[in-house]
Amino acid sequence: MTAAMRRESEAVRSAARSLQIVGGLTPTKRSGDRRSRRKTVKKIWLLGLIFTLIVGVMAFGQVKTLYWNLGTEPPSLDPNISTDTTSIQVEQALFLGLTDFDDETMAVVPELATHWEASEDGLTWTFYMRDDAIWT
Repeated sequence: MTAAMRRESEAVRSAARSLQIVGGLTPTKRSGDRRSRRKTVKKIWLLGLIFTLIVGVMAFGQVKTLYWNLGTEPPSLDPNISTDTTSIQVEQALFLGLTDFDDETMAVVPELATHWEASEDGLTWTFYMRDDAIWT
């Protein structure tokens, strides 16, 4: 061990002793320190779980409101005239279409319509609506 290393080691020991005296810290064994740390982590995890359960129980049965930060007010919620991203995002969350696309196959699937038919010339389409579809 070089003289510089000894001086540095002694400085570290001196600082540790000062912290023990001033901060009331006491040295601990390595294995006990590891067990203590595990116990502390378990206690913190348990307290977090209890807190989550309490908040969940308190919120149960209350009116639920969705707050959605769009960054700006949608200029329109009329799907016939909307061209901006904000309006389209809100409309997609609010309105169902007659049909939709299957996420995996991209096939056209029913949404508000249960099924549909096209005339032989393809100019007339007839959509049959779900019984629970309501407009107000």
